Amino acid sequence: MKLKIQRKNGIPIYMQIKAQVLEMIRAGKLVAGEQLPTERQLAEELSISRNTVSMAFRELEEEGVIVSQQGKGTFVASGDQVLRRESRKERVLKMIDLAIEEAAELGFSIDEFTSIVTARVREKKAVLRQVKVAFIECNREQLEYFGKQLHLGSGVAIIPVILDDLIANSDQVNRLLAEVDLVVTTVYHVEQVFELLDNKKKLVAVALEPEVGTIVRVARSIPAKKAILVCLTDKFAHSVRLYLAQCGIDATGLPHTITRDRAELARLLADVETVLVSPGRKKGVEELVRPGTEVIEFILKPDQGSISRLNSAVLELKKAT
Repeated sequence: MKLKIQRKNGIPIYMQIKAQVLEMIRAGKLVAGEQLPTERQLAEELSISRNTVSMAFRELEEEGVIVSQQGKGTFVASGDQVLRRESRKERVLKMIDLAIEEAAELGFSIDEFTSIVTARVREKKAVLRQVKVAFIECNREQLEYFGKQLHLGSGVAIIPVILDDLIANSDQVNRLLAEVDLVVTTVYHVEQVFELLDNKKKLVAVALEPEVGTIVRVARSIPAKKAILVCLTDKFAHSVRLYLAQCGIDATGLPHTITRDRAELARLLADVETVLVSPGRKKGVEELVRPGTEVIEFILKPDQGSISRLNSAVLELKKAT
């Protein structure tokens, strides 16, 4: 398995690994049941940290693309293998169970452990109180998604800002941004936003990535089937094609529509087999497509490294205050 890593293109290395593994599966270069190199082998071959490879493999496994077998290795998952993805709650419960066990080994009772945890939670809540984070993006779909799904802890408010509004009303928007603790944008817009912001010190850039499961479904459906992308803005459509290209999927010929007219949308969906939809448009599309039509919601989310940086930045800001 030969992978090529580009270190200066702004795309996280672990995401490049995931994208290339997916492309190899799509192209038939990796087949179900085929064994992958170990994390150590791949890290040495690419001259990168083993943790980076581990992150890529872990997310591929969580999405059901690969499967790890104790004592045997890591393999491309077969079509009939259904891997149960742990919920966020289950992961937290495991961490709590481990902490309880370690506290017991140190001689703490359950009541003492509960008291310590409660006090610590109060401290963290105080640290995060009234934090305002502005997220700047070029399309409404991503702003709406981040407003609902980005979890930065309790007491953190996400303020959405369209990039065009910042460009057109720079003074007015800058006054709004002056009241926030942190300004966040994507790596694709960071230079432009930096030039427009009055306060340069508040800016944090995040790298976005599509969900791996989504990419797997898209790779299997496009361009083999007749497809269309339904979204709210032309800019979102451009972003989708860009991310698919980075994952080795040619979507240059993928048509898109931003129409909200149900009759026109129904006409466009009449003879398609696969529909990609932006966040918020899935329900409306599912009401209009023919039975058996595959509807894939295309969601871009920050990678884990970006989430960690955001959480650290929020904590540091409140501690400084």
